[in-house]
Amino acid sequence: MAGSINGPLTLNYHAMIESIFTQAGSMSGKLVAGDYSLKMDGAIEPLAWLGTPFASPAQLTMSGDWKFLGGTQGSGTFTAWAIFIPTPEGHVGQILYSGIAMTGQWKP
Repeated sequence: MAGSINGPLTLNYHAMIESIFTQAGSMSGKLVAGDYSLKMDGAIEPLAWLGTPFASPAQLTMSGDWKFLGGTQGSGTFTAWAIFIPTPEGHVGQILYSGIAMTGQWKP
């Protein structure tokens, strides 16, 4: 699988974290890009605060495995990151920048 996704994508996930301060733990979710849906499972690294915790942006980084849910076959690994403004409750709020890199095999 190579190239870039030419359009918007959404990654919705559920996380089991050790604390709101670090956000480290495991994640499971679904990535949708156009007509494709992928199952995503992985780990979340501890947050990297880019200033004072809860008063400035933070970087969330996750990595793991992906697999197509239907329509085609394929699987592989991913690394994703987002720089965001946290909500007062410590959740991911406004995403300022983000990226995802995926490698693997795709059989259309």
